[in-house]
Amino acid sequence: MKPLILLLTLIIGVGSWFSETGRAQGSSDPVIAEMISHVTDSTMRQSIASLQNFGTRYTFESNRDTVARWVRERFLAAGLTDVVLDTLSSGSDLVNVVATIHGTSESEIVVGAHYDSYSPNLGIAPGADDNASGVAAVIEIARVLSTIGYTSASTIRFISFTGEEQGLWGSSAYAQKAKDAGRHIRAMLNFDMIGYRDVAQGDMDVYLVWYLGAEAESLATLATTVIRRYTTLNPVLYTNSRARSDSWSFATSGYSAVFWLGNDAYPFYHTPYDLLQYLDVAYAAEIARSALALLLTLDKPTTDVHLVAKTVPTVARLDQNYPNPFNPGTTIKYELPKLAVVRLSVFDILGREVSVLVNERRDAGVHEVKFDGSKIASGVYFYRLRAGDFEQTRKLVVLR
Repeated sequence: MKPLILLLTLIIGVGSWFSETGRAQGSSDPVIAEMISHVTDSTMRQSIASLQNFGTRYTFESNRDTVARWVRERFLAAGLTDVVLDTLSSGSDLVNVVATIHGTSESEIVVGAHYDSYSPNLGIAPGADDNASGVAAVIEIARVLSTIGYTSASTIRFISFTGEEQGLWGSSAYAQKAKDAGRHIRAMLNFDMIGYRDVAQGDMDVYLVWYLGAEAESLATLATTVIRRYTTLNPVLYTNSRARSDSWSFATSGYSAVFWLGNDAYPFYHTPYDLLQYLDVAYAAEIARSALALLLTLDKPTTDVHLVAKTVPTVARLDQNYPNPFNPGTTIKYELPKLAVVRLSVFDILGREVSVLVNERRDAGVHEVKFDGSKIASGVYFYRLRAGDFEQTRKLVVLR
């Protein structure tokens, strides 16, 4: 497409999007701004570290089922209840992980990233940026929407795709099934390699990969506006990587898609050195915020975007675990009146820490944690909650 034609298309496109949304150009919604502020660097860092620590996530490695189940557990821990392992086809043992927040309309929004990784040494492919960073963004957006009790108009699918490195296998299978079923996917928001930034350059540029077609180009224009409105990022429209990530599968199936990609060349791409220590997680978190802002703008096109109120505790509290005594599992519930850095640990009677259940920032509200005591001996133990200035300890009993 010639530059002048593209410019005219984008100008027309943004007009159609703002006609739909009823927003004045340049205005922002304080509710959306508040909602995206719940995205935290620490939870994304934890997800990236955990995925990296598998050592490899190559599509055909023997740990592929373990990786997929881990992603599923993270969605469940984020508060989503409809989370499935979706096989690519009959007889396949490769799966996408699909978590769903059901909406009130037939339209859908897909938020996705691939969980497999690659390096020439297939047994050492930690893939922190490619693409643990993208999966971390998908999980974090799901966590935020679940935590704040968001009621969606569109059904939102959070998908972690398999087989991207083999040729977009997971996303191709999913997009084709959606097309065959006649499903109305309004937009596919994709993340791939969003964790690296050359901090020496001092900019916050991010590639925004866009696709052809009036609706797809309008989506890219709206995304550009939303990113600038709600974040510190500078979106750079880009085309060179269109066919190199999972958004391509949706675009070629007739769905509008847009794809966030780190702007700076990553020196450890597809190597055993693709590690968390080289990433700027704050940059990745800002990308996640920008995508969440776009999702909310799409899902609630007028200023009626609202939070469904949840009861917020007035004081911090650590409840007695239940059941107690237990074998092998029990549930520990705690309450926070405000966002805090939380550490919940289990100790033996000699004061030795035997398990760390939580060690991250958590939002205000009521939280539950499962503790599996199958690997510790019978006896009396203590669990301690530290959250800001609050500290409380209770006793639990493992009984075989």
